[in-house]
Amino acid sequence: MKIFNLKKLSITLFTAFLAIQSITVVAAAPYYAKDGDTFFKIAKTNSIDMNDLMKANPNVDPLNIYQGLKIELPGAKETKAEVASAPPVADSKVTAKSASEPAVIKEEKPAPKKKEAAVSASASSDNVVHISGEPTSYKKSLNVKATAYTAAASENGSWAGKDYFGNQLTHGTIAVDPDMIPLGTKVFVTGYSFNGLPAGGFVGRANDIGGSIKGNRIDIFVDTTQSSASKFGIQNVKVFVLS
Repeated sequence: MKIFNLKKLSITLFTAFLAIQSITVVAAAPYYAKDGDTFFKIAKTNSIDMNDLMKANPNVDPLNIYQGLKIELPGAKETKAEVASAPPVADSKVTAKSASEPAVIKEEKPAPKKKEAAVSASASSDNVVHISGEPTSYKKSLNVKATAYTAAASENGSWAGKDYFGNQLTHGTIAVDPDMIPLGTKVFVTGYSFNGLPAGGFVGRANDIGGSIKGNRIDIFVDTTQSSASKFGIQNVKVFVLS
């Protein structure tokens, strides 16, 4: 008859159980658009960053979100199963005073890790633009082609007078390609020549989009007539992404 060492078997099973690592599963959940939905409304309703939502749906036209359209919600469902992790068996010592006494597991405390030197990041002199004489740091700069648009219904359709977020179009609003400049970003635009805009440049917000605004293109809202806005033409300007 074979005699099993119950102490060794118990210790082995206990160690194997503790060695199970935590598992995290993150999956995107579908959402079916309602009439009047926009990426902004969907993101706000589901507490998701709008730019992340747009990246998760690259084939969806932001200007053509219709009822029943399937929209992927990134990270909407998160399932976690966590079990404590144990150190390798080699780091433990097993001692027993006698066969009648339970085994005692003594864990050796790992040596404290050395603290890593703190790293701080700050904008270099190359990432500073002077706005009204004040140095302002920026994340990146882009050379783009710019046009101008107005609040006229013939230019904006049902969105006449409103930006993508549903707010009234105001001075400083620009329409962008969200893949180049995230919506809601604060920007400084300079390098243009137009009487309807401040000389030298202006600080605005990327709060709008447009069907023809793709890649290195922006459309600048000007509070004037269409005939006056048309005089802007197509100009090469520089955009500094501030925040």
